[in-house]
Amino acid sequence: MSTQPQHHRPTQDPPRGALSPDIREVLRAALEQAVPFNLHNAVRIREVAAGSGVAELPDAEHLKNHLGTQHGGALFAVAEAAAGAAYIGAFVEHLADIRMNAQEAHITYMRWAKGPITARSSLKRQPHEILQALQRRGRVELHMSCILYDRSGSVVAEMTFRFHLKQIKHTTNSTLQPDTVAPPSTPRPYPLHHGPAA
Repeated sequence: MSTQPQHHRPTQDPPRGALSPDIREVLRAALEQAVPFNLHNAVRIREVAAGSGVAELPDAEHLKNHLGTQHGGALFAVAEAAAGAAYIGAFVEHLADIRMNAQEAHITYMRWAKGPITARSSLKRQPHEILQALQRRGRVELHMSCILYDRSGSVVAEMTFRFHLKQIKHTTNSTLQPDTVAPPSTPRPYPLHHGPAA
């Protein structure tokens, strides 16, 4: 009896810092309820991943301008919500050790935004690289980009963010280790502050 050689596909490790689907859903649901302003605007968090986030702005009358298109402020809000999702996905294990301040945000409106709008935000560096720099220096800049699409897939706006991250000193051992990604049992709202870095 002859046997045929068996070919096994190599097992691929998950991407560094990847979150399980269950954890992503817990974070998504918690973040969606965490910011009162986003609730007022009916912003939905669609995805939380390690370094990327997706949020959606509905087609609602109270979000429109005098032209009947999505208000520029509403587009800004949904982009910031997507950036918050990307931040949570990247640093969920380290939220107690990092203070995040928004420093700059620039938005370019490219065409009239009509109907539901999807915002996709992502970090411009890998999370573990940012954590390593934060360990060395105690503070670091975090840059994100966001693209906003309408239902047809056309880009209606693009946005960039610059945040300041500062390591918080504790009397106990810090969890700020680049290779650990174990989400807390209860997700906390992202500690986003606007204004000069402390």
